[in-house]
Amino acid sequence: MKRKKMLAISLIVLISLCFIACSKSTKNYINYKTSDKYEDFASITYEDKVYLPYCVIDNEECKNQIGIVDNDEKNCIYSYKDYSTNEWIIELYKSGEMDAPMLYKEVHVTNLLDGLTSEYEWE
Repeated sequence: MKRKKMLAISLIVLISLCFIACSKSTKNYINYKTSDKYEDFASITYEDKVYLPYCVIDNEECKNQIGIVDNDEKNCIYSYKDYSTNEWIIELYKSGEMDAPMLYKEVHVTNLLDGLTSEYEWE
């Protein structure tokens, strides 16, 4: 009887630790925000940075997740290659239907990427 009690307590502790570990991993992500306050374009903001859509890229470009958008765990932000996240980020909404990552450029970036062209008129 005593052994069953210890086993049950151990199991409860283990489940609690797993729950805490899983909830902490989400909390470590930066929370970006959506906005439409930049010349009528949907943008993503973080602190004083404003990111605008640049072009669709391949799923393989999404390497390291660094954030989420509007506290939505399906709306993920990734770093882009070795570029600074102060200049370039990737947004990927994981709906399960034709998910396409979008590369975003911070509005003040003037050094554009070789081989990629923007699909937007404002660029």
